[in-house]
Amino acid sequence: MDIKDALLKKGLPIVIVLAIIIGIAIFLSRPETTPTVTNADQVVAKLKGEEVTKGELYERIKNSASLSYILTQSDTAGQLYFLDIIDRELLSDYEHEDIEDDIDKKIQFAKLMQGGEEAYDEFLSSLGLTETEAREYYKISLLRKEAARQRANDEITEDDVTDALNAIRPEVCIIPLRYLSEDAANDALDLANGQNDDLSNEDIKLNFDVEYDSEGNDDIRMTGNVSDTECDYVKLSFEKTANDFPTQLLEYIDNMEDNTYTESPVSFEDDDDDATNDDPYFYLVYKVSTDALPSRDEVRETLITEKVNTEGYMNETIFKLRRDADLKIFDNKLEEAYLSIDEDFEEIEDKSDETVLSFTSNGKKIKLSAEELYQETKMVFGVTKALTTINLGALQSVDDIKLTRQEVRDLKLELKEMKAAFGSQNYAQYGITWEDYLNYYYGVRTEEAALEVMKLNQLQLDYLDHIDPVTEQDIQDAFDDWFRIKATHLLFECDTTKDDIDDKACDLAKTEAEKVITELETVADSKLLVELKAKVDEYTDEDGNFTIEGLKVRTQDLGWFGPLEEQTDQQGQPTGQYKRMVPEFEAAAQAIEVGEITLTPVKTDFGYHIILKTEEEARPEIDTAEYTAIIEKIEAKLLREQKAPERLQKQMAKLRDELEFTFKDDELQDQYEIIQAIYLKEETTEE
Repeated sequence: MDIKDALLKKGLPIVIVLAIIIGIAIFLSRPETTPTVTNADQVVAKLKGEEVTKGELYERIKNSASLSYILTQSDTAGQLYFLDIIDRELLSDYEHEDIEDDIDKKIQFAKLMQGGEEAYDEFLSSLGLTETEAREYYKISLLRKEAARQRANDEITEDDVTDALNAIRPEVCIIPLRYLSEDAANDALDLANGQNDDLSNEDIKLNFDVEYDSEGNDDIRMTGNVSDTECDYVKLSFEKTANDFPTQLLEYIDNMEDNTYTESPVSFEDDDDDATNDDPYFYLVYKVSTDALPSRDEVRETLITEKVNTEGYMNETIFKLRRDADLKIFDNKLEEAYLSIDEDFEEIEDKSDETVLSFTSNGKKIKLSAEELYQETKMVFGVTKALTTINLGALQSVDDIKLTRQEVRDLKLELKEMKAAFGSQNYAQYGITWEDYLNYYYGVRTEEAALEVMKLNQLQLDYLDHIDPVTEQDIQDAFDDWFRIKATHLLFECDTTKDDIDDKACDLAKTEAEKVITELETVADSKLLVELKAKVDEYTDEDGNFTIEGLKVRTQDLGWFGPLEEQTDQQGQPTGQYKRMVPEFEAAAQAIEVGEITLTPVKTDFGYHIILKTEEEARPEIDTAEYTAIIEKIEAKLLREQKAPERLQKQMAKLRDELEFTFKDDELQDQYEIIQAIYLKEETTEE
């Protein structure tokens, strides 16, 4: 029964029924109330018929990732940009005296991960941030963690600390010995205690140590599971796996007093009939010392850290803070995005056409409008989001790269197949919608917009092929430069990049390298590798310290290297990087024969090298299977390099400059010029 039949059945006049139906239809067809910016139709960027309005740009950037998340790559409690704005207010009471030092550590780590201070500064510039501004976002991330720490501290009771303290088994320093017969163990014990009762425990400890270190006693030694420079013997943790120690022996050692030893051999036999389970050893142990128990404050700190690092704990803390602050989100898309990370957040029915969100901080009601959110986000994300459209306009100005109708049909089919695959994977059970999926892959939430991004991606690849195609000559030139070498080198370290030609360290390094080359010239080829490596010992004492002041020497087997030698990760998977040496090193290695060393020191930025070529793969003959395999690898590498994202960014920057593109918004233009300078500077450096 439809709504019309239901109303007529109640006896209402037809005119009233029609009026009700029309009213419902009007209500259901009303546009969704969505907060929007002022002057939404204002054009902020335009090129060759493609334009971006302020309203369109706001829709693209309003649910962008937060800067605290981008900078730390770990702060999932604040994934969305507008959450930084909220938490900046809510977390102000959690500041502590060490916060600035903690921020410094975060920044130092970020600089290391970015590849140095200059790269880090350019990274911040691309986000429209100064280091001072970046510090604020690092602070927000750290304060979220501090809020979780304070919550954990409040939840941990003194009884919890006592229980944890009682459960701790401190690490011990011991001298453990084992023997396959009781007689052998007794003989060793007699030697240790001098067969009398007059020796002190300290003397007996020394005798245990002598027995442990004696040559030929490899079988009786037992290894610990902790590295500790304060323990001169074997360090043992009861919390970690100790392969040499059966469970019964661990319990026995735990119950021993410090500075005591086993006065008779200890053995452990299984009571069952399976002889294969019997422990065949007889043990002697001298227990040197037991580590002190941690203080209650240290135990509490450990418990706090464990709680905070528990999955979801910090997020739960911050989500509750926001709920307690009566956070309300009036924008449907932002509300939907936030619900994806906080499922317990309460949706609201009454939306607003101006206010994006509201919350209470220190008794004060705070509201954020769409215009305020736009102004907060545009300097960080506005340029890159607008360039999606502007790049499309730029590419449409290039006559020789047009998508054919068939290519567009293929892209539509690809999108259709992607949607079908999405449906078959049942992402809905995880709360992921098709719009979320599109946003993840293309940064948009409609199929029409996704298709435009796909067209842009294809046009950009076509453009790279157009301006600098990979030719047969490129492939042949790369083959002519191909080599695959394995080598070992001895390096006398110094910084040769200094302008001071009287640098004593480099003079010394070069002199010593020349001296070693002269010595190695008389060594038989079969012994060169051993002798080259042994030279390091001539420059170090028994503790590994260098014996000539100002001189550092090291040797290394470099393995295979060359233009096509792919690096692999710890799992043996290709990383997409190639194992190359600096040009001076590679040229010197190619110039010598297998089994030869370089007869003059090879100068690089790292110092002076003596290179020994140990193997070299012969260049294959044309039209052989080996030749074809190398050519295919070269072509794949060149195509991969041609389409690298960094190169695409540079070429698009050059095209926009040629077309004299500028933003119509002065602030966006200022940020655009910073980003352009980074791209074009890299292009100049590379050339």
